[in-house]
Amino acid sequence: MILHTIVDPEFIWSAEPVDTDTKEINYKGVQVEVRRIDENKYVIDRILSTELKNYLDPELQPGCIIEYTLRSQG
Repeated sequence: MILHTIVDPEFIWSAEPVDTDTKEINYKGVQVEVRRIDENKYVIDRILSTELKNYLDPELQPGCIIEYTLRSQG
């Protein structure tokens, strides 16, 4: 396999697992994948939606920090 990239091959083929503590949440009616950065703050990693308008929403862009609380469903 040939990879045309400037990234060091040792970085690409390293066997070290990447620790990503992500979770999928429903934020403003859109399924997104987020990483926790604080008690109630998360950063959006990616949008998990097929609606094109969701990708144009500036509040849902990857890298945006959102406030979200996990509510118990009792």
